[in-house]
Amino acid sequence: PGPVAFGEVVVGQTTTRTITINNTAPAGAATLPLTGCTLANAAGVSVTPTSLNVAPQGSGTLTLTYTPGTAGALPANATLTCTDNLSFEATRTWNLTGAGVLPTAVPTLGGFGLWAMLGLMLGTGLVVVATRKQ
Repeated sequence: PGPVAFGEVVVGQTTTRTITINNTAPAGAATLPLTGCTLANAAGVSVTPTSLNVAPQGSGTLTLTYTPGTAGALPANATLTCTDNLSFEATRTWNLTGAGVLPTAVPTLGGFGLWAMLGLMLGTGLVVVATRKQ
């Protein structure tokens, strides 16, 4: 299976990714049991459900949620692994990539927040007009 990329996520915010599991076996064949889905070296990542039974010609979805608690990238060995008792592979493993990033700072002017400055300007009747030369 290919990697699951979360991209950059602000610390404390959440993003989700889904993995679709297809059972292409013909009707009447065995249900595909995907069990024991576990995460390794993936702080801030969760998976639901941890087991999935996919009927022939059907599909199922695993949902991964990433909520970084600190800034920094997931380690190179961050993985999701599920057991597949019907496959020659026996296990399916997805590499996980992503990084927690700090939120961007709100611009300040002389210690005043941008919104406080806007409020002061509006309260005094001061209007700033910006134009762009073309």
